[in-house]
Amino acid sequence: MSEQTSLLQIRVDPVSADEEMLSLRAKVNCRVKDIPFRLPSSTTVRQFKVLILAELKEEGWLRLIHSGKMLSNDDDTLASCKVTDGAFVHCVLTECRPTAAAMAPADAGE
Repeated sequence: MSEQTSLLQIRVDPVSADEEMLSLRAKVNCRVKDIPFRLPSSTTVRQFKVLILAELKEEGWLRLIHSGKMLSNDDDTLASCKVTDGAFVHCVLTECRPTAAAMAPADAGE
């Protein structure tokens, strides 16, 4: 990694020597550069969102998508979401939380 690459590492609780560390890349909306992270597999989705927002220096509603599935439960760990070392996590940043109607499939009412 170059010196210009941003790398954040967090410690949720004291990380045991045998805990898996994940190297992840977050792709946010249409930004050109991915954001690299190295963090424990016990990191929660909520903690990961906070790290991404801190790196972006932005506020808003962040949705994370991994392997085509939205990581919707903020209390789940990355390990329980089957996020593996070297994975990409796609991030959608919006100004406010989407409403239930906006998230419903278009043909749901038909």
